[in-house]
Amino acid sequence: MNTGIALIGNAGTRTYTDYTAMGDTVNAAFRIEACTRELQVQCALGSETFKALEAVCDTARFLTSRTVAIKGYEAPITVWAGSFDNLKDLFHAIATTSASPIA
Repeated sequence: MNTGIALIGNAGTRTYTDYTAMGDTVNAAFRIEACTRELQVQCALGSETFKALEAVCDTARFLTSRTVAIKGYEAPITVWAGSFDNLKDLFHAIATTSASPIA
């Protein structure tokens, strides 16, 4: 998962168009997802997604900080990784937090 600005719309040719999302945020999300195999985890969040969730819950309780080198980026990035069960527990904690906008 990754958070940021992306462009969405039809791309392609006159005879073949594809509705898609484009931009650095989308590319990073693809690369973050790809790093889950290397890290041997089921899911990973980019730093901006982590920061947004951290605003309403102690996200670090559920996910582990990892540094990875991803293709197309000069410097390694930090991702927050874990299992789908960790993610489910995180979302449950957010939903039951009184400060949560979705509670």
